[in-house]
Amino acid sequence: MVNLTLNRRPSYYVFNLMIPIMLLSTLSSLVFALPVEYGDKVAFSMTVLLSFSVFLTQMTDIMPRTSRQASYLTIYLTILLTLSSLTVVMSVIILNIYKRQGEVPLMLQKLVIRVKCPTNKKLDPDVGEGHDEDPSWQEVSAKLDAVFLRVFLFMNIILGVVLFTVVIEADRLFTSSSQS
Repeated sequence: MVNLTLNRRPSYYVFNLMIPIMLLSTLSSLVFALPVEYGDKVAFSMTVLLSFSVFLTQMTDIMPRTSRQASYLTIYLTILLTLSSLTVVMSVIILNIYKRQGEVPLMLQKLVIRVKCPTNKKLDPDVGEGHDEDPSWQEVSAKLDAVFLRVFLFMNIILGVVLFTVVIEADRLFTSSSQS
């Protein structure tokens, strides 16, 4: 009788795929931390998007081809690729909003005033107290940047936690079923 013992060695995937992918997802979110005046926000987000597509291509080459089920890492990377695509789209929209001229619509003014990132109160020297000033398109784009930074960072963190939870649970189930 021959006894064969197989052990998983996940360190290759952790160090060569997982950590770089998580760092890229953070970079994808940090595009909203760049000032709009920087000008290369879209180029930066496109570079991160292309990096995700390279990693996805690398993943498909490394993983065994099965028609039954996609790996969790491939699903995670595909979701991050989609989020990175949304980052590019949102960056373009924010740049278009920043370049607008004219008055900001009232509904958008109310939304910008409600978002509490930097304050909209300016000191009036004659009265000695603060008053509300109508926000400009540049302030609208700055508020959108702040909101999207928080939203995309939150989504990336949640996706990472879900991935690790699923992978750890699947590994636990696999090891418990193989020991029986």
